[in-house]
Amino acid sequence: MDEGDFLNAWVTAIVNGWHIEEEQAKLSYESQEKGGNI
Repeated sequence: MDEGDFLNAWVTAIVNGWHIEEEQAKLSYESQEKGGNI
């Protein structure tokens, strides 16, 4: 595994992690909105 591979894996992990956080935030926001409308 050379430095380029390591950087690619690191960037991919960050991008995937950010995407997951974003999805969770969106889901939690949507569930809050639904809860507020009851």
